[in-house]
Amino acid sequence: MAIWVTWPAWTKFGTLGIAAGLLTLAAERSELLKNNMFDLENYAQRNATITCDERSKTARTEDGTCNILSNPAEGSVYVRFGRNVNPTYAGGETEATGLLSPNPRDVSNTLLARGEFKPAPSLNFIAASWIQFMVHDWVDHGPNQTTNPIKVPLPSGDALGTGYLDVRRTKADWDRTAADAGRINTYRNHNTHWWDGSQLYGSSKAQNDKIRAFVDGKLKINANGTLPTELLSGKPVTGFNDNWWVGLSMLHQIFTKEHNAIATMLKQKYPTASDQWLYDKARLVNSALMAKIHTVEWTPAVIANPVTERAMYANWWGLLGQGGTRDKYQTEARQIQEDLAKADSFIKTILGFDPNLSDEAGSSALDHALGGLVGSANPNNYGVPYTLTEEFVSVYRMHPLMRDNVQVYNIGDNEVVKTISLPDTREGKAENVLNAETPERLWYSFGITNPGSLTLNNYPNFLRNLDIPLVGNIDLATTDILRDRERGVPRYNQFRRQIGLTPITKFEDLTTDAATLANLKRLYNNDIEKIDTMVGMMAETVRPDGFAFGETAFQIFILNASRRLMTDRFYTKDYRPEVYTQEGY
Repeated sequence: MAIWVTWPAWTKFGTLGIAAGLLTLAAERSELLKNNMFDLENYAQRNATITCDERSKTARTEDGTCNILSNPAEGSVYVRFGRNVNPTYAGGETEATGLLSPNPRDVSNTLLARGEFKPAPSLNFIAASWIQFMVHDWVDHGPNQTTNPIKVPLPSGDALGTGYLDVRRTKADWDRTAADAGRINTYRNHNTHWWDGSQLYGSSKAQNDKIRAFVDGKLKINANGTLPTELLSGKPVTGFNDNWWVGLSMLHQIFTKEHNAIATMLKQKYPTASDQWLYDKARLVNSALMAKIHTVEWTPAVIANPVTERAMYANWWGLLGQGGTRDKYQTEARQIQEDLAKADSFIKTILGFDPNLSDEAGSSALDHALGGLVGSANPNNYGVPYTLTEEFVSVYRMHPLMRDNVQVYNIGDNEVVKTISLPDTREGKAENVLNAETPERLWYSFGITNPGSLTLNNYPNFLRNLDIPLVGNIDLATTDILRDRERGVPRYNQFRRQIGLTPITKFEDLTTDAATLANLKRLYNNDIEKIDTMVGMMAETVRPDGFAFGETAFQIFILNASRRLMTDRFYTKDYRPEVYTQEGY
């Protein structure tokens, strides 16, 4: 049996081969929707305290409630993370059951630490900033516990010396009841689960009030175009400002300005509208803009394959959508339909099934591919309340994308005029760098430099010795390894089994590099079942053409990238001019 998926090779058959790949992904998503969504929340208890007012019917609420009016707590702040693997296989590891085996600091030093910087030649550095900007919208486990840290023994000869590296544990779920007895550990998302711009707008009324100007629907911004900053930290006052650096300063500034530009436009069209109405509409539009950019620009850049490019366009518009840049796919879409109507259909032959057929009307692979998800008739959570998942958090750990420095160029030039180390762009220094170098030069500079490649031995070393205020020095690579183990994300091979992929049978399935193989075998004691999921994903050298990451991460992506659109009322039933305004739409 082949270990790696075969659909990427079908692009050699041209349009119909690409179509077969596209429909394969749609069918795979259908299987994942049926088999890989597990909810762990008690909604009856949470819904009892929520009232959906008239405003919430056409606006995103500050805490994410009332998106789904029949289940108003769904997707809101503090709802538990769900799972994409069966909870039977998602029990967290403890010190007694292998949490420290192999030593995560040894894994960090040996398999993750960056030697020579390995660039991702097909991407620019904006892509690295962007994904952190998006992750800050989606997931946050909140402040870690301050007591009883995980004590990681420092290996012999470690650069940090002898003794132990203390890693704070993930904050435990504070709201477990007797009904949760015997269930796996659960954790709560301190952001809303929705794709609603909460990194900009916050996930609470209190935080939202801090960023709003309360005039004409706008957000606070200084007269010179910079964001207001916190007195002590120097970081911008925004929805979410943890783990801050200049790449986030750039994005928060530009999308704050975008919100205000939308509000100004709406004020001109609706001069008597209230501040609240203008704010609500501008947030809807700005949030959808960010989701659209991620879907049809960031994603096709990171997984730059003809199949996935069309898949992401199909998610937003459908291949038969009207107007705009998707016109070029409509002829292809009609070719697909013509082929499927033939008795000797090439696509049916290569797939081995008929994508016209479906268990339920309107949800076949073909329907999704041609019709799209955004703007569909009703939100659909496939019978499982919508949340983001621990596995989703795991596959979006993309710290190797970070460079060691920011190279600054003059606009239109290709000569580096200044090199700033990444640590010197962090926290309160970020706004100073943005102001000194100017946003225009930094956007240009980020646009013509590469991020790091998502591979082994490319994890930035400054993140492996990172000074966190009030916490001290941490090794983020060690922490990343521990988080998967602690939160019950299965080890790599079991992870692949649980999400419908073929497990590897030997270390050599991952890579042929002799030094890497020797290190993998030593650390994991020649046992492929012990490989950590993050290590396995970064070790995958067999990747679909154009992919910055491999098929394991992509399998979780297939499900969640679509699910966060198809479940959201404001991207389905209420993605329409009557809710967004015609101008916003």
